[in-house]
Amino acid sequence: DYDVAPHTADYNFQGGLYRDVHVLIWEQHFVKTPKIHTPSVTPTQATVSVTAVLRSKSGSAKTLRLQTNILNPLGEIIHTAHDTVVLASSEQRNVLVGNSSTNNPKLITINQPYLWSPEKPHQYTAQFT
Repeated sequence: DYDVAPHTADYNFQGGLYRDVHVLIWEQHFVKTPKIHTPSVTPTQATVSVTAVLRSKSGSAKTLRLQTNILNPLGEIIHTAHDTVVLASSEQRNVLVGNSSTNNPKLITINQPYLWSPEKPHQYTAQFT
């Protein structure tokens, strides 16, 4: 049985891996924790604020281009934003999507949104590349 460490060995177990493990390999630059807020939602229009937490594990500064797609519950892209961000070595930074080139923060507007309810739990998706 591979689910239980052997008990009949002639040595003591002091450590090691006795179960299946999964190794996660991260890119040197990645989106760590996206945050999505909906300050206003009505049946005719919704406003959305998307913040991407970018993280660098690189030993040097790097200019990154972040593309963010917002998909509706049908999987259709309804909004795309492009941001250029310069990350220093081992830096983590919050990026308000669609606002890297301006000091006047904008919200994403979704017209005629699919509203969420227990009967119709519509969900939108944010994709980062």
